[in-house]
Amino acid sequence: MLNQSNQGWHHSEETKKKIGLKSRGRQHSKETKAQIAATLKGRAFNTGQHLSEEVRAKISASRKGKGLGSPSPMEGQHHSEDVKARISASLKGRSMNKGKVPWIKGRHHSEETKAKLSAAATGKYDGENNPFFGRHHAPETIARISAAKKGMPSPFKGKTSPNKGQSLSDEIKSKMSNGQKEVWQRPGYREGRCGVNHPNFQNWKSKEPYCPRWTKDLKERIRAFWNYKCGMCCKTQAENGELLSTHHVHYRKDACCNEEMEWMFIPLCRKCHAKTGHVQNKERWIKIFTEIILKMFNGRSYFKVGEPIPPRPTHADIG
Repeated sequence: MLNQSNQGWHHSEETKKKIGLKSRGRQHSKETKAQIAATLKGRAFNTGQHLSEEVRAKISASRKGKGLGSPSPMEGQHHSEDVKARISASLKGRSMNKGKVPWIKGRHHSEETKAKLSAAATGKYDGENNPFFGRHHAPETIARISAAKKGMPSPFKGKTSPNKGQSLSDEIKSKMSNGQKEVWQRPGYREGRCGVNHPNFQNWKSKEPYCPRWTKDLKERIRAFWNYKCGMCCKTQAENGELLSTHHVHYRKDACCNEEMEWMFIPLCRKCHAKTGHVQNKERWIKIFTEIILKMFNGRSYFKVGEPIPPRPTHADIG
């Protein structure tokens, strides 16, 4: 009898459903798994072969609209706590790629492939195309993320950057500069990140004037009170290579002229000062700096007029 080939045949949707329902929940035994693994060991599928342009086009067409942003079968649904616990237990101690060598190791994309990848990704998730556009994490979600990360060791702790002590070449600097210029010239990009649309917009607070009492003399008395050290990282002014910034603990530019509030200031290096500027973290920094000043200096943070000020160390005589 001649063998009949089923090439070109397809199961009907009804048959597929029957097969799926019959197979649901069934698992291969350990012996069967071992036999399958032994049979496939050492076999390389499609090595050296390439899909035709026609097949690629079919695969691409079949996948369009099924990726990011398309309705998920779990949309609007949630796993029960029991299912979550079972999934968690089954994944504990597992590392899917442990011991495996990445297929790309030792290989590099051609310039043509790099150009194609770049063109495909450029602008793909910008503005309204970003799946998180216009959305924000709820305070409860932010709190859960923060709690989950507390106590976690930093992946960079104890590691030295491979670029430490090195400088970027003029060619790389030029590429980075041109890349940023190109990004900012995209339609709507600048408008979406400037002024009122900036994520750290604070109602033009940066344009508000400082109190007339906020003088160079007061800033120097603040730095001297803290012994010319950053109030966070304790690096000296000399180690930072520039004058320490003087930070208003309560983010009030009129603090010096407001007799009803207690003045609190802290000197910070450029790096530490940059951490305090985001609008979402203000209350946190106010609490941290207030506790430092109350515990260390009983509420004081600067020398008053008339009090003797120790001379600035000669090695920190900057500006």
